[in-house]
Amino acid sequence: MTMDISVHDNFLVSYEVLCRQREIRLHTEFRDKEPIECTDVIFRGVEAYHFDHDNFETIIFDITEVPVEDILVQDKSRFDEGRRYGWPGPWNDSEVTMRARLAERGVRGFSLSSCARDQSSDLR
Repeated sequence: MTMDISVHDNFLVSYEVLCRQREIRLHTEFRDKEPIECTDVIFRGVEAYHFDHDNFETIIFDITEVPVEDILVQDKSRFDEGRRYGWPGPWNDSEVTMRARLAERGVRGFSLSSCARDQSSDLR
Protein backbone atom coordinates (compact mmCIF):
# COMPACT_ATOMS: atom_id res chain seq x y z
CA MET A 1 0.00 0.00 0.00
CA THR A 2 1.27 3.46 -0.88
CA MET A 3 -0.38 6.51 0.65
CA ASP A 4 -0.49 9.19 -2.05
CA ILE A 5 -3.79 10.68 -0.90
CA SER A 6 -5.40 11.54 2.39
CA VAL A 7 -8.35 9.63 3.80
CA HIS A 8 -8.52 11.85 6.90
CA ASP A 9 -12.16 12.32 7.96
CA ASN A 10 -13.35 9.77 5.41
CA PHE A 11 -16.16 7.45 6.46
CA LEU A 12 -15.42 3.74 6.19
CA VAL A 13 -18.33 2.66 3.98
CA SER A 14 -17.35 -0.99 3.63
CA TYR A 15 -14.40 -3.30 3.43
CA GLU A 16 -13.60 -6.53 1.67
CA VAL A 17 -11.17 -9.25 2.63
CA LEU A 18 -10.25 -11.15 -0.53
CA CYS A 19 -8.67 -14.30 0.87
CA ARG A 20 -7.27 -15.86 -2.31
CA GLN A 21 -5.82 -12.55 -3.51
CA ARG A 22 -4.55 -11.75 0.01
CA GLU A 23 -6.05 -8.27 -0.30
CA ILE A 24 -8.04 -5.97 1.92
CA ARG A 25 -10.01 -3.17 0.28
CA LEU A 26 -11.35 -0.29 2.30
CA HIS A 27 -14.10 1.70 0.59
CA THR A 28 -14.32 5.24 1.97
CA GLU A 29 -16.23 8.47 1.40
CA PHE A 30 -15.33 12.07 2.19
CA ARG A 31 -18.72 13.67 2.72
CA ASP A 32 -17.71 17.27 3.52
CA LYS A 33 -17.93 18.47 -0.07
CA GLU A 34 -20.02 17.91 -3.18
CA PRO A 35 -19.77 15.68 -4.99
CA ILE A 36 -18.88 13.13 -2.33
CA GLU A 37 -15.31 11.93 -2.87
CA CYS A 38 -14.94 8.13 -2.90
CA THR A 39 -11.54 6.61 -2.19
CA ASP A 40 -10.51 2.97 -2.05
CA VAL A 41 -7.47 1.92 -0.03
CA ILE A 42 -6.06 -1.43 -1.10
CA PHE A 43 -3.60 -3.53 0.88
CA ARG A 44 -1.96 -6.28 -1.20
CA GLY A 45 0.09 -9.26 -0.02
CA VAL A 46 -1.66 -9.30 3.34
CA GLU A 47 -0.14 -11.74 5.83
CA ALA A 48 -2.34 -10.93 8.83
CA TYR A 49 -5.08 -8.54 9.85
CA HIS A 50 -7.23 -7.73 12.81
CA PHE A 51 -10.21 -5.38 12.98
CA ASP A 52 -11.34 -3.93 16.31
CA HIS A 53 -14.41 -1.93 17.29
CA ASP A 54 -16.02 -1.28 13.91
CA ASN A 55 -19.53 -0.06 14.68
CA PHE A 56 -20.71 0.82 11.16
CA GLU A 57 -19.97 4.55 11.65
CA THR A 58 -16.17 4.58 11.56
CA ILE A 59 -14.48 7.84 10.60
CA ILE A 60 -10.84 7.43 9.58
CA PHE A 61 -8.25 9.75 11.10
CA ASP A 62 -5.19 8.24 9.48
CA ILE A 63 -3.53 5.15 8.09
CA THR A 64 0.11 5.02 9.07
CA GLU A 65 2.93 2.61 8.51
CA VAL A 66 4.27 1.20 11.76
CA PRO A 67 7.25 -1.08 12.32
CA VAL A 68 6.25 -4.73 12.25
CA GLU A 69 8.25 -5.18 15.47
CA ASP A 70 5.92 -2.71 17.23
CA ILE A 71 2.88 -4.76 16.19
CA LEU A 72 4.51 -8.01 17.30
CA VAL A 73 5.35 -6.55 20.72
CA GLN A 74 2.05 -4.74 21.23
CA ASP A 75 -0.06 -7.71 20.11
CA LYS A 76 2.17 -10.52 21.40
CA SER A 77 -0.68 -12.18 23.30
CA ARG A 78 -2.89 -12.10 20.19
CA PHE A 79 -0.20 -13.85 18.11
CA ASP A 80 0.53 -16.33 20.94
CA GLU A 81 -3.17 -17.18 21.32
CA GLY A 82 -3.65 -17.29 17.55
CA ARG A 83 -0.92 -19.91 17.29
CA ARG A 84 -3.33 -22.40 18.91
CA TYR A 85 -5.76 -21.88 16.03
CA GLY A 86 -3.36 -21.47 13.12
CA TRP A 87 -3.83 -17.68 13.01
CA PRO A 88 -2.75 -15.79 11.08
CA GLY A 89 -1.34 -18.78 9.20
CA PRO A 90 0.34 -22.15 9.65
CA TRP A 91 3.71 -20.37 9.59
CA ASN A 92 2.94 -19.04 13.10
CA ASP A 93 3.97 -22.30 14.78
CA SER A 94 6.54 -20.46 16.94
CA GLU A 95 7.62 -16.90 17.51
CA VAL A 96 10.93 -17.62 15.77
CA THR A 97 9.23 -19.08 12.68
CA MET A 98 6.72 -16.24 12.56
CA ARG A 99 9.40 -13.54 12.74
CA ALA A 100 11.46 -15.32 10.07
CA ARG A 101 8.44 -15.50 7.74
CA LEU A 102 7.64 -11.81 8.14
CA ALA A 103 11.25 -10.77 7.59
CA GLU A 104 11.68 -13.08 4.59
CA ARG A 105 8.58 -11.65 2.91
CA GLY A 106 9.42 -8.02 3.72
CA VAL A 107 6.12 -7.53 5.53
CA ARG A 108 5.15 -3.95 6.40
CA GLY A 109 2.77 -3.00 9.20
CA PHE A 110 -0.06 -0.47 9.10
CA SER A 111 -2.39 1.00 11.69
CA LEU A 112 -5.72 2.63 10.97
CA SER A 113 -6.71 5.17 13.60
CA SER A 114 -10.33 6.13 13.66
CA CYS A 115 -13.24 7.34 15.67
CA ALA A 116 -16.79 6.12 15.84
CA ARG A 117 -18.85 7.81 18.50
CA ASP A 118 -15.92 8.08 20.90
CA GLN A 119 -14.51 4.64 20.01
CA SER A 120 -11.36 3.77 18.09
CA SER A 121 -10.59 1.07 15.55
CA ASP A 122 -7.35 -0.61 14.58
CA LEU A 123 -6.31 -2.44 11.46
CA ARG A 124 -3.16 -4.40 11.33
